[in-house]
Amino acid sequence: MISLIDSDKDYKLRENVEDIDNKPDEYLSVNEYRSNVTKGILIDDKITKIGFEWSLNSNSPTGFSAPSIIVFDAYDGRIHSDEKSISAFGYLEFGEIWFNGHYNSTKAKNMEVTISQKGGSISEFYGADYEMTAAKCGDHLKISISSDSEVIDVIMALPENSKYAYIGITGEYCNINNINIERTEEIFTDDQFTRIAPANNYINRLEGDLPNLQIDRFRSASTPGTLITDGLNCEFHTMSLPTANFVWNCPFIVIYSADDGKVDGENYLEYALIQMNGELKSDSTIATNDPIVKKTREFKNWDTWKEKNKKGMECHISFRINGDSLEMAIENSDFRIKNSTMFLLMPDKLYFTITGDQCAITDIRIYD
Repeated sequence: MISLIDSDKDYKLRENVEDIDNKPDEYLSVNEYRSNVTKGILIDDKITKIGFEWSLNSNSPTGFSAPSIIVFDAYDGRIHSDEKSISAFGYLEFGEIWFNGHYNSTKAKNMEVTISQKGGSISEFYGADYEMTAAKCGDHLKISISSDSEVIDVIMALPENSKYAYIGITGEYCNINNINIERTEEIFTDDQFTRIAPANNYINRLEGDLPNLQIDRFRSASTPGTLITDGLNCEFHTMSLPTANFVWNCPFIVIYSADDGKVDGENYLEYALIQMNGELKSDSTIATNDPIVKKTREFKNWDTWKEKNKKGMECHISFRINGDSLEMAIENSDFRIKNSTMFLLMPDKLYFTITGDQCAITDIRIYD
C-alpha cells in the first residue's frame, strides 16, 4: 500500500469491526447507575439473541435494582464517558432502554416503545430471566425484550445509515449473570418493521450515464461495472457524508475482471483499488501496480482535505490500454494520481467500478 497520510490522528478502526472481540463477560456487577457496562455487542442485519439472569446487588441502599441496555456507536465498540475518549473513538449514544419499558432517547432520530403482556416461560433460552432479539436494517434498529410476563418492542431510527449499533448491558445495583449470545443466520429485512423516520438522502442531484450512488459504509455500494476501452474517460461529483471523519471517506476506483462483468461476479478478480486520497491496495499475485501520487497546490493539510470533501469536488479518470498494462490517470482538486497496472495474465475484458466509504457519487459521465 502507498499512503500520503502524514497525520497521526486518523486510524482505520472500522476496517475489521466485525473481528473486534466484543463478547461480554458472562458476569457483571453494577453498583451506582451505569457504574459498569459490558463490552458492546455488535448488532447488524443478522438477528442476534441475548439472554441473561439478574439479581439484586446487596450494595443497594434502597433495595432498588434494575437492568438496562445502552445503544451506541464507537470505533472500538465500547462505552466512553470522558470528552477525550468520546472524541477519539467517535462515541455516540443513541438511547437507553430499561426493562420496564422506560427509555431515554439521546441521539436517536426517533424511538417508539410498546409493551405487551404475555404468558409462558422463556427458560428454553439458557434459563434466562430476560431474552432479547436485536437486528439492524439500514438506519433502523429493532429490539425485543422478553420476560415471563411481557414483551417490550423497541424501534429506533439512527441518525444515519452509516452508523454502527452496539448494545451494552448495564443497570443500577444489579448483578447480571450467565450472559449468552447467539448470532443467527436470519436476516432482518425492511418488510419486518415500519419506518419511524425518513432516510437521509444525499444523492438527490442530477443523474448522468450511471445511477447516483450513496455509499454509507466501506464499499457498501458500487456502480455497475463499466467495460474499460482504450481512451475511456469518466467524470463525477463526489461529496463525503456529514458523518465522515477520516481522510479515506472518499471515492475508490476498483479495477477488476469477471465473466459476467459484475462486481463480485463469476470468476471475479480484483487488480487494484485506488482511493482518491492517494492510497492503493492490490493483490500482487495477479497484478503489480506502480502508482505515482502528487499533491497539487490546492492541498493544504488533511483537515482541509476532509472539509473539501464535505463541500464536494469534481473528479476525473482516464484509461489507456498499452499491451499487457493499463494506464490510469485520476485527478481531483488536491491530487494527481497515475497508476500502471501490469497483469500476470491480461484478461479479455477489464472493468472498473466506483465505490468508496461514506460518500455520495453523482452526475457520473462516461465518454471516449
